[in-house]
Amino acid sequence: MYHRVARRFMEAAWGMPAMPRGSYLPPDVRDTDPVNPEGTDLAIWKYEYGNKFVAIAFQGRANKPLWHYNFKSDSSREAYIREAIENRKSQLQQKQDRMQERREWQHGFQEDDILVSSWGYDQTNVNFYQVTKVIGATIILQEISSKLVRSSPPQDYVVPIKDHFVGRPIRKIPSGRGGEKGYVRINSVQYAYPWNGKPQYETTTGWGH
Repeated sequence: MYHRVARRFMEAAWGMPAMPRGSYLPPDVRDTDPVNPEGTDLAIWKYEYGNKFVAIAFQGRANKPLWHYNFKSDSSREAYIREAIENRKSQLQQKQDRMQERREWQHGFQEDDILVSSWGYDQTNVNFYQVTKVIGATIILQEISSKLVRSSPPQDYVVPIKDHFVGRPIRKIPSGRGGEKGYVRINSVQYAYPWNGKPQYETTTGWGH
């Protein structure tokens, strides 16, 4: 037990390679081929240990077992394996479907669309962006100014000023999951979404931290 813990510590600390799959198997099973269920990336070994029915499964290229269980009967082991196979098939199909959706997804932004980014910690900042050009999957954005329409410190409400550009244009490829049009990652802290036409809340100047 001590050596196992020590080895795992060294792997984590110095990036040593993980133990090979055979290390988790009893000697008389190591040279046997696993079951590779069709439609999955699973490798499953079955063996008996005393009066226990054992199964161990690896997923993908991982050397660490996905699971390694004892069962009271062969039938319970087979039932668990069947369920594990179906679950993995479902996971892989969902992953494939998501990848297909991303490949086929197209943003809905058009020239002159306005996006808003609300961001900040301990205070809320608002930036507006205007689409100046659409080039296939890419859009050209430029930040625009905003004006105050209502103030009740510490809350201000602002709206964008169309065509009142600030700074330099930026080139972005929109992503999905942001409504029908999508969203844009401006930087590590800002994500811009289609503006809904309503005044946006931000922290009054001097009230933030």
